[in-house]
Amino acid sequence: MTDATLSNVTSDTLTETIKLRDFKKAGTVGIEECKIKSIILPLLADHVLREANHYVRILKEHKEGK
Repeated sequence: MTDATLSNVTSDTLTETIKLRDFKKAGTVGIEECKIKSIILPLLADHVLREANHYVRILKEHKEGK
């Protein structure tokens, strides 16, 4: 795989991961504000959101070459 291809894949993955993170954030807020009925605790929703933020950070660092 070339550096250009890897860069494109990383950028595309980062874009999609940010979209997924935003979706998880909306779900977490909805659960916390009791606008979404759920069987999971708000703490689990927050954990899932933190995982998404973690992967966004990793992808950004990789994209920046750190």
